[in-house]
Amino acid sequence: MTEEPAPAVLLPGEVAFRRVHNGFIVRGRACDLLGSDSSAIVERVVQDGDGLLGDAQAAAELVWELLDGYARTKRRGGLVVRVVPHGRDEPCRRCFLEGDRHEDDCAMA
Repeated sequence: MTEEPAPAVLLPGEVAFRRVHNGFIVRGRACDLLGSDSSAIVERVVQDGDGLLGDAQAAAELVWELLDGYARTKRRGGLVVRVVPHGRDEPCRRCFLEGDRHEDDCAMA
């Protein structure tokens, strides 16, 4: 006989996420995920996108969702999350930053 696991208790500041077949489910208190005054438990879904980079893009969105307070801004350093659509070859600076545009001498063009 299998029993369903008991739901985890999330303390203030704790967030849990899990991978499902089409993305991620993020669970936490509304005060932590939504910035509201409520301490109710809420879930948010980050779905995989289309194409070859869909799951990588979903993972980047998950990191952004969980760590957006540590993001780089105009006036201070911080995290930058991006999906690079290249393999081990080094892309040019322009296609690395803009994703779909290349410099004239870029081998990825």
